[in-house]
Amino acid sequence: MTDLHEIDQQRRDEARRRKQTGYQASYRQRLKHERVPDREDVAAACLRWVLAAWANRPDTGQAFRRGVLDDLTGRFSREQAERVLDAMICRTRKTRRD
Repeated sequence: MTDLHEIDQQRRDEARRRKQTGYQASYRQRLKHERVPDREDVAAACLRWVLAAWANRPDTGQAFRRGVLDDLTGRFSREQAERVLDAMICRTRKTRRD
């Protein structure tokens, strides 16, 4: 059986969640309005530049490439990781030519 204290706590938690949800929505809207990139946007831009460097000069960044593949190999097949990474580099190479 739920006692009165638990019911009060549930109500407070629900009110806090609603307030936080509203805050988050307005925060995301403000960031969008001010055109502030999030970490994923910055990471994607970094990745595009690294891929472009590899596409233009394959000899550059080999240590970085090995590091990326080593990191992925802990969770994925190295051969598949190489295939996906190479395909991303190829797509970047083609996009840069167009």
